[in-house]
Amino acid sequence: MWLATKDGLTEKYSFTAGDGGILSLVSRNGTIYAGCQDGQIKMWDQDDKTLLRTLIVDSVSEHPRANDVLSLSMVGGDLYACMANGWCQRWSSSLQSTALWKVHDGISLSCVITSPLGHEYEDNKLNALLLTGGADSEIKVNILRHGFDRVLNIRSSGQLKFLTSQGRIQAREISRLRVSCSPLSNSVY
Repeated sequence: MWLATKDGLTEKYSFTAGDGGILSLVSRNGTIYAGCQDGQIKMWDQDDKTLLRTLIVDSVSEHPRANDVLSLSMVGGDLYACMANGWCQRWSSSLQSTALWKVHDGISLSCVITSPLGHEYEDNKLNALLLTGGADSEIKVNILRHGFDRVLNIRSSGQLKFLTSQGRIQAREISRLRVSCSPLSNSVY
């Protein structure tokens, strides 16, 4: 932990995660969450500097580095982790794993919580979007208020897809982008 002052940065404390590197960080309400190289998410109390808990990501691959936690985001008490195997996992505020789904073909490199233009999510999921970026050249826009039943795929080529669990398939042209709708069938739970 660093303290920022007008004279620069001063190191205040170092946390030790164990074997492997820390690949991602998020902090909320005095708790620091660290996504680690070994498929673990370590949780530290920022004030008393104690390790509170270690979450283990669900393994869906035999490759030793497939479960590396590359990115973390939080909204409304829910923690989201993107992993090197292309999957994303969600934990509730009570730290129960509540969702695991394949979000990218290849590595899931990043995730961030945002909201649609003109809306604020203010730390609740009502207007929140989970954006994920992957090595498959796609940005996935997960609409959280619908419980992952709707996902927009934006390809770096300019292709836009709309996925829904209702199985409706629609296509239309919007500003030279083709919009298609497909069922979301890659969720584990």
